[in-house]
Amino acid sequence: MQIQIDLEDLGVIGQLQELQQRAQNLKQVMKEIASLGEQQIRESFNSETAPDDTKWQPSQRKLKHGGKTLTKSGDLEGSKSSFFDGQSAVWGVGKIYGAIHQFGGTVQRKSKNTLAFTGANGHLVFANSVNIPARPFLPTSLDQLDPDAIIDIIHTHLTIHPNNQT
Repeated sequence: MQIQIDLEDLGVIGQLQELQQRAQNLKQVMKEIASLGEQQIRESFNSETAPDDTKWQPSQRKLKHGGKTLTKSGDLEGSKSSFFDGQSAVWGVGKIYGAIHQFGGTVQRKSKNTLAFTGANGHLVFANSVNIPARPFLPTSLDQLDPDAIIDIIHTHLTIHPNNQT
């Protein structure tokens, strides 16, 4: 059995060509997905939760003085940025200390001197090491973004309006 389909309707052919062009140029899709990544970072800081909705362990400063965890100056959240091209979308923060807050870990002294930092009580604290709990704020996969929003972005990009091909 053989099936043959001949498309002679130039409107259909034009729409298929438009669809092919849209599918090959995903820059706008990636721009919008990168924006979703930045939006998720903002939401994590506002709600003090990881992208998977796990609550962050509150900081000692927050417990003693109020405010928000990871938001003393706002510099970390304020350094969020994104990049996109026709094939990828990435997001992150521009502060090197973002990694220790994202993943947690132990900060060790680097020399004979001990670590010195301002404690939750406002006094200077000296230590050989400090354990920082993980407080993830960066979505690390598309699963941690709004899947319906991603589908809508792609659907909008690929939708052809027959009377107004935009």
